[in-house]
Parts: sequence; structure tokens; C-alpha cells
Amino acid sequence: MSPRELGAPRPVFWIGTLCLLVSAMASGLLVLEHLDQLRLPGCGEGGDCEKAAASRWGSLPLGPISWPTSHLGFAYFAAALLAWWAARGALPRLGRWVARGAVLASLGFLLIILLEGTYCLYCIVAHVGNLAFGVALACTGPRGRR
Repeated sequence: MSPRELGAPRPVFWIGTLCLLVSAMASGLLVLEHLDQLRLPGCGEGGDCEKAAASRWGSLPLGPISWPTSHLGFAYFAAALLAWWAARGALPRLGRWVARGAVLASLGFLLIILLEGTYCLYCIVAHVGNLAFGVALACTGPRGRR
């Protein structure tokens, strides 16, 4: 087996893991806030978190229901973390493209945060963590065939 098939270099693997954990935790806190299970500092009435959640970017319409964006983010970050660990940091090509798409989405959401002035700390942390994960991903190669 080549070194590429064994996974990412150890420091890159752990940096990628930490980035995804931070993003998953930040978005997970937002999910708990949305489900009224937790009151986060800065997310009270009239706060930026509430404004972001109430904006057109705060939920994804799925037919008759609307799925909060924080739920989508948490689902992605949790799945990405599991995939990163399962692949030992050497994601297959499709997984790398999905992660790149998520990095582009984070860039877009950070731009929206900036333009709309909804500076939700938890959203920012989740997206910056994902951007940092994108850097870690760029330091690895795709998983080779076994």
C-alpha cells in the first residue's frame, strides 16, 4: 500500500478532525437553541442569531416543511467527521468534491453574514471551521484504489 492509501499525514488528520469537531459543535449548539433545549449567549430575542434564523437563509424549504439551516449544517459536519475518520483523512474523490462544495457554501454564508450584518458567533465559528477543514483537505490526496 502506498502512503496515500494509508490516510492523511497525522498532523493534517488531527487538524482536519479538530476543524470538523468545532464546526459540528457550533452548529449543534444552534440546533439545540432552535429546539428550545438551550439558551446560548448572544442568541436572545432581537440578537443576530435570531435575525439569521428568521432570514430567508435561515431555513431550507422542503415541500410543505422548512428545515433550519443549522440542522443541515450539523448533519453535514457530523457526516463529514465520520467520513474523515473512516477514510483516515484520505477521502475518495466524490467525498472531496462534496467537501469542496461545502467550503464554497461556507464562503457564501460568510458573505451573507457580512452583507446582512447578522453576526451570529456560532454560525461564524461553524463556517470558519469548515474553511479551515478545506485547507486541511487540500493538504491531502484522494484515497487510492485498494
